[in-house]
Amino acid sequence: MAFVAPEAALPVVVGQFSRDLDPKQLESVGPTEAAIFRTPAGFAYIDVLSKKANVAIDKNTKDYDTLKWEEELRSQLAQKKGQTKKLTAEEHAKVNAQLAKEATIRDEVAVTERNMRRGVGIIRSLATGPPTEAEQWMGPAVNRLIQSIRSGAGLLLGDLPATAFIACSQRISNRLSVLRPFVGVATLRTIGSIQLSSEYEEEDLGDMVTRVLYRLRFLGEQRPLDPVTLAYCFPLVFLVLEKGGIGRPSSEEADEQLILAIEILAFHTNSCTDKRLPRQELLEILVWSMQRYQQHYKMIKDCVTNLASGLAPNITNDELGALLRGTIVPEVAVRTAALQAIDAELDMNDLKFSEEIWLACHDDVAENAELARTIWEEN
Repeated sequence: MAFVAPEAALPVVVGQFSRDLDPKQLESVGPTEAAIFRTPAGFAYIDVLSKKANVAIDKNTKDYDTLKWEEELRSQLAQKKGQTKKLTAEEHAKVNAQLAKEATIRDEVAVTERNMRRGVGIIRSLATGPPTEAEQWMGPAVNRLIQSIRSGAGLLLGDLPATAFIACSQRISNRLSVLRPFVGVATLRTIGSIQLSSEYEEEDLGDMVTRVLYRLRFLGEQRPLDPVTLAYCFPLVFLVLEKGGIGRPSSEEADEQLILAIEILAFHTNSCTDKRLPRQELLEILVWSMQRYQQHYKMIKDCVTNLASGLAPNITNDELGALLRGTIVPEVAVRTAALQAIDAELDMNDLKFSEEIWLACHDDVAENAELARTIWEEN
């Protein structure tokens, strides 16, 4: 459908997988609920008659699936053996209550698992099937897959979300050639996805991230990457800034990654006229980075100014809000940069009032107060 009638089908398809992969569904699903879901109907995962307490296995354990399977097998064998033992009326009541409770949990988790399996399947089909307009679905797909992996979808789906995320790399620019899947692998390893095959774990994570960043930086300098590629690569760039470098113990090597990440964003400020890119998140991470990485203040400030220029034709109120919040942070230089970017490049859309600009009009620093008053009067 997405191939034959993209204008009609793609918005519906994107809406469907976005609902299917809503991470809120996983709030009530932990290792115990996942284990109950995997336990066959008619058997209780938690032995209410046992004197020993059931200890849930940590879902971040490398061999989680194997350990869980062994535990289930032991539990089932113990239950079969235990059937020869005569139970009292009270014990019968306890077991039946537990079976009923687990049946309810199993049914609820089954609905979540079915939804998420369908959502992941749709994204995988878009990534590997006939050519579609990937710019319509790549951003939401990347966002939802990362959210669901972080929320523990691997407990129910194993490696399906991770492999679907890597499959999406087939739709990004051929200019990245053999590095395409490694953008996804580096992102997944950084956020801590344990559902990756061993072939992806061989290279040192820090080396992999630096290698990918260098390639993105040089390609972006030659000519900007397309929106589909940016939507796929931005999460890794954001993670580098968020974590102050990835897999790099020495400050010099971490700094190398930071500079590469900032330069990648700087080369693509004009590409951000595309509203399908995560522009609000981009503004937030840049303002935050200006506060944290004062040694790179000038580079980030220029990036913010150029980005504001790129966003000017179609900036939304939410995106504007991300920059406005930068005008009231504790760091004087960051307030100045945010006010200068707004003053030089943006108008305030249809906002009737801005608490941030009103507060900035009373800034302790005269230059900032003056900039704020200019913005106030012009709007």
